[in-house]
Amino acid sequence: MSWFNQVKFFYTSTIALLITFIWTIIMSIAFKENISFQLFFLIVVMSNIGRYLLRLGNNPKLCLALSVIPIALIEFLTSSEPFFAIINIIFSSALILKLFKEEKDDINYDEYKRIFLHGIYYIFAAGIIYNFMRWSGFRSQGSMIYIGILVYIILVVISLREAMGYEYQIRRTRGSKYINYGLSLFGILLTQDAVYSKIMFVGEIIASMVANVIDFLANIIFSVLQYPLMWLYSLIDRLFAGAKGELPKSLIDLGAVTQDIQAQRVTGDGKVIVNIIIAILFLLIIYFLYRSINKVYYRANKNKSQEYTEFVEDIEKQTIKKDKIFAKLKKLFRKKGSPREEIIYKYGELVDTAAKKDIFKEYMTPGQLKHVIKIKVDPSERINEVTNIYNEAKFSQHMIENKEWKNMEENVNKLNKIMK
Repeated sequence: MSWFNQVKFFYTSTIALLITFIWTIIMSIAFKENISFQLFFLIVVMSNIGRYLLRLGNNPKLCLALSVIPIALIEFLTSSEPFFAIINIIFSSALILKLFKEEKDDINYDEYKRIFLHGIYYIFAAGIIYNFMRWSGFRSQGSMIYIGILVYIILVVISLREAMGYEYQIRRTRGSKYINYGLSLFGILLTQDAVYSKIMFVGEIIASMVANVIDFLANIIFSVLQYPLMWLYSLIDRLFAGAKGELPKSLIDLGAVTQDIQAQRVTGDGKVIVNIIIAILFLLIIYFLYRSINKVYYRANKNKSQEYTEFVEDIEKQTIKKDKIFAKLKKLFRKKGSPREEIIYKYGELVDTAAKKDIFKEYMTPGQLKHVIKIKVDPSERINEVTNIYNEAKFSQHMIENKEWKNMEENVNKLNKIMK
């Protein structure tokens, strides 16, 4: 299967799940039918078989018939009422026909992202409406809603990864394929009740272990804090006793709490403090995880290929006005170098402009940036010449002539003007 067809497979599977799952929820609300993924699997399998036959040049009507007939037979055999089977067959035919019409459409990452994002809104809205129905005596299958959302998110991640890689010609690794296969298998297993219940059981065990660890840390913190709290309480007690007054109720409560802490019994107001500390610890854990992920992300500031390792040029956005002025003055009075150095410097200007317009990303190689600029900025061969001259100047030992530098300067200036 070609890369284009693989992307199309994941896209059609995601669209099929989105539309089929919302349809199943509507049918469940209207006729109190059980939510099932059977129709989704049937449509995915048969639509892709039909698309394959369509690519071989067969008649579209024949391909549609061969895709719908097996679904019709299975629906009539498994449906509780013939009426429901007929409705599902009509729906399946319309959806497969829509997928057939999109077979030859170009892959558009931005369009896919927009469709999938709206799909998340639709699924959540359908799930909320479905959950409201159970208050009217409707038998709820809330876990199926959660499974459907999880599987949809998994397919969205895979589809967008593949669509972005194909559109921007980002080379895939073997590990990327294994990730896609693993996520797909995990999504399929989630739809099986036995696997889902086991996953939830393991999740409950992990949640219980995390809660015990947090309680243990909270007890350690209280064991450390109890002594200064008791000393503070006794000090205030002596001060009020010397003044022949009564302790305020809040301080009496504080004393009771500290005594409970000392006795290792946290109840009442002390329980509130425990919950606050647990919440603070949880937020700290999230913060450190966020910092760790950011470090990993920004350290991945180089992209490796078989020919070379491309280090992203050190180009930072100048956010302070005086820094911008200083950068312009430095650029104006800088000492010019050889044609090779000037070509590399000029390419840096192109990258800087593309970064400001959110076209250049840190993971991009010159080849990837070239494809993005051709798609979003200028479809001419200008960026091809710029990339070839840059690669020649940076990675070869050949003599670079002034005419190459002049050509580079002219093309980069035109591209920067278009982007600005």
